[in-house]
Amino acid sequence: MGQLVDTSVWVSFERRGRPIQTLIEAYPEESVVISAITVSELLAGVLLADSSERRHERELVEAIFKAESVEPFDLGAARVRARLWTELTSARQMIGSHDLIIAATALAFGHAVVTLNARDFGRVTGLIVREPPM
Repeated sequence: MGQLVDTSVWVSFERRGRPIQTLIEAYPEESVVISAITVSELLAGVLLADSSERRHERELVEAIFKAESVEPFDLGAARVRARLWTELTSARQMIGSHDLIIAATALAFGHAVVTLNARDFGRVTGLIVREPPM
């Protein structure tokens, strides 16, 4: 099992100036991966930077993409997402659309989710949710 790291964790590490390596070293026996939707969210953060200096700092996210395996949102993950959406909607426990895609990707590829948003991800049946080492 790998650790699929949610966007909230990467953003928190960036804001605190914590090295990404700290996160990778926290799971020495397991792979640390990132979802395609998280890649999109992080790239949007680069584009939304309020200054050229901040944009340059945020462009360091490219190092994350090179260091970590990016899991795609493929047909298998789409099927899992459809099932989760149905379950959560029926239970009136819906989570955000991007979080739903992240959860579906983690389940489709057999990963736990490392997040600062355990409350929402915890609603997903069968998903292992972990908080990051902070």
